[in-house]
Amino acid sequence: MAAEGWPVVIAAAGQADSGEARRAMVRPGGRMTAMIRRTVLHGMLAALALGLGMAAACAQTRQPPALQDAQQQSLQRPFYDVYWCVTGALANQAPPTGMNVRQDIVIFYDHRFGLYPRFAGSEVRNGGIPQATDMGKHLAQVRKDLDRDMPDRNFAGIAVIDYEGWWPDWETQNVEIKRASQQYARQRNPGKTAAQIDQIAKAEFEVAAKSVMLETLLLCKQARPKAKWGYYAYPDLWRPERFATATYAWLWEASDVIMPSIYALKKSVPDAGSPKPTEIKLSDYKKEITDVIALSRRYAGPNKPVLPFVWFRYHDVNKDYANQLVNDMDLDAMMNVPKAAGADGVIIWNHIVEQRWVTDFRNFTQSKAKPLVNAAVKPSASAAAGKSGK
Repeated sequence: MAAEGWPVVIAAAGQADSGEARRAMVRPGGRMTAMIRRTVLHGMLAALALGLGMAAACAQTRQPPALQDAQQQSLQRPFYDVYWCVTGALANQAPPTGMNVRQDIVIFYDHRFGLYPRFAGSEVRNGGIPQATDMGKHLAQVRKDLDRDMPDRNFAGIAVIDYEGWWPDWETQNVEIKRASQQYARQRNPGKTAAQIDQIAKAEFEVAAKSVMLETLLLCKQARPKAKWGYYAYPDLWRPERFATATYAWLWEASDVIMPSIYALKKSVPDAGSPKPTEIKLSDYKKEITDVIALSRRYAGPNKPVLPFVWFRYHDVNKDYANQLVNDMDLDAMMNVPKAAGADGVIIWNHIVEQRWVTDFRNFTQSKAKPLVNAAVKPSASAAAGKSGK
């Protein structure tokens, strides 16, 4: 999910925990100091040690629970809210008329929130890699962007940070990120061997990546303490294995809400069918959703909400079905499997900037999605404060 060049969607209300922000220490020129490197690295090691201890204690439950266990767990979730997060210049032409949805949600896209470093096609934004981030300038810009897009300091709904340029672990980075990180390390460590540069690049990247994500999150929680803050697609449906370690313990702890992605990369077909490479058996898609919700619930614990993102179109990586509206099987799975698996609701996302996408989406949501949405909702106590579709 990424929406270039368009503002976030803003509505109102909910509840959240408060948090204290820590400002990053930087020296002139924007390089993180050795102090913050040591501090963050020590924190990462401590989190890793804690996670290893937890893993030993929970060795028998490392795998996500079976669907039956998840269904039993869902009985303990008293609410199931559906959030409407449709953005873009033409979003108001496809409103959730008659749908029992909440609109107290704000999403911050990476190109409009702080000075987030990433590669976007041929464009290098803000240095490209987190090591190059001037944390002081980045956090100052985050404050300005908060004031622009969330001016209500008492906003109490869901606040989503959508940073998708990289993940804060070295092993899953693409070649472009690794090459730039190695070059960054080589410039500052002349004379080192290739193996040494690789080690330095890995350590610098992971420390800086954690700093960017964590300091941004903590600042947001301090500035808007009533909102529930979290990152989009942590964890995600497509690469859940990356999250099955203690590497992200610091993120689960700091987040107020866990928001995995369960977008449909492939089109579901009946189990009796023979799926093409761009298709998937329905039972397999349902299992993927169940597993990522179970993983999210494990990290969220009993008190933090789990709200997966759904998109009513097939992902644009699918060469056969890209941007087509999902079929009835996938729509039903998106709306009902998370509920059975222990989620607290779902977030419906879309981004509409072209007229051709308005009519089909509006018709789809009114004729197909609305009945499923209204049947799935079990409103929470704070839902009345959010804006429902009218």
